[in-house]
Amino acid sequence: MADRVLAVRNSPDPFDSPAIERDHPDTPTRLSLRLGNRFYPHMKLSVGPLPDGRCAFRVDTHDRHCCPSAQSAEHAAFLKLMENNQAISAQIEAAWSQAGLPTFKRFLREDLARRRGHPPPQTAQDPPK
Repeated sequence: MADRVLAVRNSPDPFDSPAIERDHPDTPTRLSLRLGNRFYPHMKLSVGPLPDGRCAFRVDTHDRHCCPSAQSAEHAAFLKLMENNQAISAQIEAAWSQAGLPTFKRFLREDLARRRGHPPPQTAQDPPK
């Protein structure tokens, strides 16, 4: 993880760093940086588009596509790993949202509030209206 972060920091153009993963090499819409966590080395920080055209931060736990079958000896341990990853993801995204950063979950809350005719919920970082 530290090597990837240093590669991004030391790059003249951080978005052009080889440490940044792209969903499409030629025309990326989502950029990711694999940072890992203490349980799982593949968790990523991703930045990608929202339905309204803005971009948002997202934690990609990168664990939903490879769960061992229920008959596998690793199944229970992998479920625990997924649970840990989800808890870490929720904490990170809650902190981002509290800091006023755009996240997909925040977009959904604000969109739902707009559809119901309510002002979007404010965070500690939002200026008073």
